[in-house]
Amino acid sequence: MPENEKKNEKCTLQQFQRNNYFYGKLMTVRDFELEQEYFNGKRYLLNRLIHGKGLLCGFSQLDLFTENGEEVRVRFRDGGIALDSLGREIVVPVDMEKKVLAEDGAPLKRPEFKNPTYLYLRYSPSSSELVRAASNPQSCEEVACTNRVLEDFEVIASFEYPVEKENESSSVSCLECAGSDKKVFFVAVNDDLSTNKGESSRRHYLRARNAEAVTRSNATGDVYFKHPTENFVSSPLIDPKLGTGPISIQLGLVTEENLVLAGHVEAGRKNGSPEVRFGTVLDPSSGKFRVQVVFEDERERRSVRVRWWASRADISYGTEEVKPGANLTKYRFVSDPELKEKIVESGLCESGARNFMKAGDTLGGNHYARVGNDVALNGNPKKLAELVKEQGEEPYQLYSEWEIGGGWALKVENFNNTVKPPEALIKLYFEKEELKTFNVSKGDLITYCEDIAGETGVPLFVTYIDDVYIPGIKSVIGKEAKIVLKYTWATSKNVRYQD
Repeated sequence: MPENEKKNEKCTLQQFQRNNYFYGKLMTVRDFELEQEYFNGKRYLLNRLIHGKGLLCGFSQLDLFTENGEEVRVRFRDGGIALDSLGREIVVPVDMEKKVLAEDGAPLKRPEFKNPTYLYLRYSPSSSELVRAASNPQSCEEVACTNRVLEDFEVIASFEYPVEKENESSSVSCLECAGSDKKVFFVAVNDDLSTNKGESSRRHYLRARNAEAVTRSNATGDVYFKHPTENFVSSPLIDPKLGTGPISIQLGLVTEENLVLAGHVEAGRKNGSPEVRFGTVLDPSSGKFRVQVVFEDERERRSVRVRWWASRADISYGTEEVKPGANLTKYRFVSDPELKEKIVESGLCESGARNFMKAGDTLGGNHYARVGNDVALNGNPKKLAELVKEQGEEPYQLYSEWEIGGGWALKVENFNNTVKPPEALIKLYFEKEELKTFNVSKGDLITYCEDIAGETGVPLFVTYIDDVYIPGIKSVIGKEAKIVLKYTWATSKNVRYQD
């Protein structure tokens, strides 16, 4: 093997050299080898770093059969093309047949197949076409040399899906192929030589058959923890080949019957599996993760196989910071069974929608949104105002004026007992500025709304008229005539904005 190809086997980075031609140059074998190595090396480098290892096309129509005393062969009915981890092309002609070999190179026989058995391609060039050498610098004897090199391949069987060499770096390594298995997985078969469709779906096509680029969004694999010596075991870094960034990973325990248990450990106990807890540690910067297993009881410690599924969403919306949400709270008057039909103008309903309820001519609701002691204006948790008053069922007797707090005040203008039920005229003030006049009688629920902080029609003040009491005269202001108020509710006009 030429020196440059040996370096390529180790993924050694090297600068490229090419022949410099001139008239009268004597061309030797070394020069012609360099000519081939230059173009092959550049092609392998680009294949390895741009495309990676995997299948390009084909390998979907396969026949497995036996001959010569149970030796297994495979026929590639649709052929295929693949790249190994060194960037070398493996070309499989249509209807080509190959023996299935074990890892040691011996032909694999039918009884040796397990469920599943993974089949791989391994680049294996061979020499052919012996010709006599015109000269031999070593001796005077005639020498026959091979005239051609066939870029051939072998089909290798394995009973475990390979785990790539651990790479601690979060960056892309130019030498990553140095620890990579040079075999290319193309199909999984059962012990009856039928295709295992579930495991075969894990084969990695580098591009779609229609030549359009494909971004994989799902991957799966197994981690086999063989004869663990500790109650806590961790796998090497696993690369699902989904790229960098966050991915979702699910785990399941594979039983001896090849069932996959995902969920509570009790399910594993009933199936004879050990009592274990498992989880993953993901490094989003590299897109790789580890599978970790904890045995609950040292007596339960044994070999286990964990199946993983990794998936990536088609769209990532980044990180959304979660602030304390607004809780929908009922106004106090709702607890009074006599006030079932009462709603607050521009109030919220139980779902958070505004003006979804109707009572008479009033559109509104019987809820407001609250974050702690603050009110979320129109249910918007990013705009908060302090709740300065929330009166319960304990009545307040208004004779002339009530300083409610937070700048709010109510004043009685007059009483009128010429109508039934009696009425009263009251005015609402905020920081001594008159806002609105209400003509009220028993059973009224009055609301003051205002456009504030970019929100329209925000309820800022609510009170319920429990009674208007006038002791037998037409109009009087004093201790005898009074308005009984309940469920008064008021918010500050100082709005705080939350990011």
